[in-house]
Amino acid sequence: MLRSASSRALLRCLIAGAALAHLPMSEAQEEGGIDALRKLRTEPPQEAVETLEQAKAALPRLTAKDSQLLSELSFNQIRLSDEQRAKKRKAEAEASVRQALAAAEEAAKLDERNADAHLALAVAYGKLAGYVDSRTKLKYSTIIRREAERTLELNPGEDLAHHILGRWHYGIATLNPMMRAMGSALFGKLPQGDLNQAIAHLETAAKIKPDYAPHHRWLAAALEAAGRKEEARPHWETVLRLPVHDPEDRRAHTAARKALRK
Repeated sequence: MLRSASSRALLRCLIAGAALAHLPMSEAQEEGGIDALRKLRTEPPQEAVETLEQAKAALPRLTAKDSQLLSELSFNQIRLSDEQRAKKRKAEAEASVRQALAAAEEAAKLDERNADAHLALAVAYGKLAGYVDSRTKLKYSTIIRREAERTLELNPGEDLAHHILGRWHYGIATLNPMMRAMGSALFGKLPQGDLNQAIAHLETAAKIKPDYAPHHRWLAAALEAAGRKEEARPHWETVLRLPVHDPEDRRAHTAARKALRK
């Protein structure tokens, strides 16, 4: 595959940096490296994944300093999975999610205090829930909540962790009776979802990153579930004013158009 010029340049930097990865670095140098890795989220996902996999292969060994590279590999594998699923390539999409989970688990083992590693775990388990049975979904829900809460302990300003917790509370609070009964039978008393907590987390997420359509989509949904339809409407309208960059944005636009027709 032909890579963009920016991907090729970043790959050279990452591979060169791999040789120096285990030497002492200043905080500014480490931050610069993290920023460089995060820029790959703007590249086509297949290119980003290949770039990060080659950078990982160039490392002489993995240490705590490499946790961020693996976290970014996980995030980009999720982006790749979303693209594959949008193209109806479900088997490939599931394989990418499982690879994302493996990378996130490795990242968290390397550095338990890396907030992005815990966020990557929460995201990967959330995506994997779309490929498993109801019993496993319920099991994953406790992991998703734990990893999102750990992310916020380490980085309170992470909008995606607030988003995940908001959706967790919304999902549990609006769980259908059959799923709730199944969960109670399998795991005992289920945790209670709280729509007020869902709204609070999603409001925080939208304040931190107001130009991310899914924050507004799920905030509007939580407000409607709480009987606050008039408050939800401006958020649906905000979704439609924001551009579409990826499948998550497209789903948000579809949900907003449907909600506003009611």
